[in-house]
Amino acid sequence: MTSTLRRPLKRPLTRTERTMPLRELTGATAVPVATVRANLMPPEVVGKRRIGWLRRRLGVALLALVVLVGAGYAFARQQTDVAHDDLAAAQDRSTALTHQVSGFDALLATQAKTTQLSDQLATVMATDLQWSRLLGQLNRIAPAGLTVTQVQGQLTDGTAATTAPTGTTMTAPGGAQVIGTLTISGTARDYRSVATYLDALAKVRGLALVDPGALATDQGRSTFTATASLTEKILGGRYTKSGGK
Repeated sequence: MTSTLRRPLKRPLTRTERTMPLRELTGATAVPVATVRANLMPPEVVGKRRIGWLRRRLGVALLALVVLVGAGYAFARQQTDVAHDDLAAAQDRSTALTHQVSGFDALLATQAKTTQLSDQLATVMATDLQWSRLLGQLNRIAPAGLTVTQVQGQLTDGTAATTAPTGTTMTAPGGAQVIGTLTISGTARDYRSVATYLDALAKVRGLALVDPGALATDQGRSTFTATASLTEKILGGRYTKSGGK
C-alpha cells in the first residue's frame, strides 16, 4: 500500500500543465509503505470450508462411481441378452434339424431292413455253389478239339467237409477242405488235348486233386472221364459282400 504527498498550487494551471503528470506538476515523491496481510477468518469457518470442499470432491467421485457401475451393469445386461438370443437361435436350429432327421426315419428303417436281408442272404448262401458259372469255366478252358459231354457234381450233406474212412477231414493241397466231387466226361482228338485240359482243370479255383480217370480211343477219337475234388473255395460269391449279387 502506497501514499503520495501533494503540495497545493497557488495559481491556476495552464493548458500545458494540465496535461502533465501530477508528480511532475507538484514535485511530490512516493513514500513506500509496508504491506501487512493477515487471515482474520476464524478456524471454524476455515474447517467448514475444507469439509465442504471434501464433500464436493467425494460427491463427484461417488457420482462417477455410480455412473461406472451403471455402465457396467448395462453392458453385462446387454451381453446376457445377446447370449440368450444366441442360445434360443441354437435351440431353434437343433429343433429344426431334429424334425429333418425324423423325416428320414422311414428311409433309415428301409436301409436297415435291406442290410439285414443282405446279411441273411449272405449267411444262407455262403454254402451255395454256382453250377452255371462252374460249367462255363469248364467249357472255356477246353482246348481246341476237346468237347465236354457230361458233368456230374455231388456235394456232401450240408456241404460239410468230406470225411476219410479214418474219421479225419479230407483236405486238398493248400489246406482247403474238400466238400464234394466232380466227374467230367468228354471227347478229344488225341491224348495230348486231354492232358492239356486236365492241367487247366487243376488251375480252376475250387477244384483240386484232379484224377485222369479212364482214357479210351474209338474211331480216331479219344474219350476220357476225369474226376476232381470240390473244395470250400468254390462256394458262395453270389450274395456275399465281397462278390455282391
